[in-house]
Amino acid sequence: MSDQYRENQILESLSKTDYLTLKDLKKQIFASESTIKRDIVKLEKKGLVIRSHGKIISASVFADKTIGLSFRETTEKTAKKKIANAAVNVCAKDGDVIFLDASSSAMFSVNCLTDLKDPIIITSGLKTSFLLSKTPLKFYVTGGKSINSSFSLVGQSAIETVNRFNADLCLLSCHGLSDQGYATDKSESENDLRRAMMSRSKRKVLLIDASKINKTCYNNLCHIGEFDDVFCDAVLPPEIMRSVKNFHLV
Repeated sequence: MSDQYRENQILESLSKTDYLTLKDLKKQIFASESTIKRDIVKLEKKGLVIRSHGKIISASVFADKTIGLSFRETTEKTAKKKIANAAVNVCAKDGDVIFLDASSSAMFSVNCLTDLKDPIIITSGLKTSFLLSKTPLKFYVTGGKSINSSFSLVGQSAIETVNRFNADLCLLSCHGLSDQGYATDKSESENDLRRAMMSRSKRKVLLIDASKINKTCYNNLCHIGEFDDVFCDAVLPPEIMRSVKNFHLV
């Protein structure tokens, strides 16, 4: 049985359910656990699957078939909180106008943003907007078409809302950072909105945890060199670090 055939079988099995374990796949693929584990590592590097707490979930390359926010919140949760808090502490100041995308990384910045005086927040994240509603912060929601699995708002009306603001800062994330240094994602429409946020912001900040390094999804947001600041809990590969303007190791 070829490697490619097994990989296709794994992806087909994952497409029929929310997640599978290594033991589940061993029963379905009829290969050794060590062989399947190697296949999973290869698929993960390609950005096609994600592993978390013994679970393996499909990260489909089809447009807008994104990983549910509830799953992403639990993946590298501690790292994401530290990264988001560090970004706010370093980059944000009182009175700033701040864009937050719908990523779980940006969502974790809400608690720290409450320490600022009179910021204005604009977000495309439904769950982020819910958390903001529990604070005294002034905020706007972009509106637009909902992607239910990621609690995100996208589309032309969302972009038009973003274009009405002049922001001091945007806090964005992505699903993968390719070995060529591109921030990549599985949602073309979410990337379209992120580009609009970047174009209207004075300072562009990427929040990324170590699990996303050397992962390539089908849609490129931009090269990492287009960000003013990058916050991560691990050092990036040397060939990527050379393009980063300001790197912050959390």
